[in-house]
Amino acid sequence: MALTTGVAGKAPPLSSWPTYGGSLTSSNLVAARGLTLTAAKHMRVAWTRKVDGTVFAGPVIGASGAQRRVIVATEAGTVYALNASNGTVVWSRSITKPVSACGGSYGVTSAPALDVAHRVVYAIGASGYLTALSLDDGSVRWRLRLVTRITVEHVWSAVRLVGGSAYVAVASYCDAPDRDKKPPDGYLLRVDLSRHRVTAKFDVVPGPNNLGGIWGWGGISVDPATGAIFTSTGNSIVTSGGNLIEGAGHAERVLQLTPSLRVVDQTPTQTTLAPENRGDEDFGATPLLFHPAGCPALVAANSKNGYTYVWRRGGLSKSPVFDAKLGPTATGDPFLGQPTYIPALHLLVIAQTVFGVGNPQRGISAYTISSKCTFDRRWDLNIGGGPQAPPIAVGNLLVASAPASHDVKLIDAKAGVIIATLDPGQPVLAPLASDGRSIFAATTDGTITMYSPR
Repeated sequence: MALTTGVAGKAPPLSSWPTYGGSLTSSNLVAARGLTLTAAKHMRVAWTRKVDGTVFAGPVIGASGAQRRVIVATEAGTVYALNASNGTVVWSRSITKPVSACGGSYGVTSAPALDVAHRVVYAIGASGYLTALSLDDGSVRWRLRLVTRITVEHVWSAVRLVGGSAYVAVASYCDAPDRDKKPPDGYLLRVDLSRHRVTAKFDVVPGPNNLGGIWGWGGISVDPATGAIFTSTGNSIVTSGGNLIEGAGHAERVLQLTPSLRVVDQTPTQTTLAPENRGDEDFGATPLLFHPAGCPALVAANSKNGYTYVWRRGGLSKSPVFDAKLGPTATGDPFLGQPTYIPALHLLVIAQTVFGVGNPQRGISAYTISSKCTFDRRWDLNIGGGPQAPPIAVGNLLVASAPASHDVKLIDAKAGVIIATLDPGQPVLAPLASDGRSIFAATTDGTITMYSPR
């Protein structure tokens, strides 16, 4: 049963959040539509809704007025459309049976994408079918099989809509081989949405059965000015002279590709960037595209070697303009969050960082980017460790999940101080979403909550 309370007054025009990160640049940023720093101190539960499984995929929000919908996907294999005003289920549709792999059960881990103009929701689950659903009633418009080795390959990353195409990134469950002892592959597909067919494929490590998965929550980010595609990749499994090569092909790199998936620029291998090589040095986070005043257009990415890197777009093969060892490196504690940039504050925010000496703390670190494109550490905030999703910014309000304490922190981004705490009751591992007035959080026990100011 949904818990529903009315929202007093007439709400200002709200924003959509139609894809992972709110935009194709993976900005995790939305303009404030009433959710100011003052209003954030008075947040309350507007409604809750229990769905049929764990939620790892970030919710997306679309349309306006009476047709506002929150789309949520579960590891039970179901896509839900919820009424954003009160949390009631408008429709639900099972698009896959869960697949058991690597000690878990997986359904839909990938964040769906919304095409509000054509009233379509695109989602992909463990069965490997990209499914086009009617936004109005959840009926299936069409399906296309993209992944065939479904026992070892999985789509973790969001479906991304760019023009008339969908981009879908594929990785593995845990690098485990199939029953014939053949490793999975990592690749990126471009799908023509009008003809319902794959028109381009990029194999991260050329040749079959050699990994190179694309794992980040967003999969790809897109430069709005040029259409260039940026993605980050995991390790290969290639043997040469009896030695394991984890950076073969385009593995363990940040890449720039054309819309037709031709590589035009790439970073050096992880072992070149950080010679200490810890043995599992994937780029597990989606690149952030941002453009601070006084700087060239930039791309930022976190690596499992514990570093945050920032490169000039068009200069991935050159040295980073900024790099710092900020995150964890221990086995089972990967640095997977993606940085967030707040233009009004010239502030780059990195979650899941480790800071302090003697008794290190865990949480969020922020850097001010000057007009001369220098990076100066502004503040560190202890909110605990764990696999934090990227923080989202609503104006100058930063919203960050704190899985270790099972809550969500509302933070004054300029000062780096907590101004309120939300209590979903269970860990929030899925990326958060916002329409500028409310916060939408999805927990590991399948509870969806909308928080709004009183």
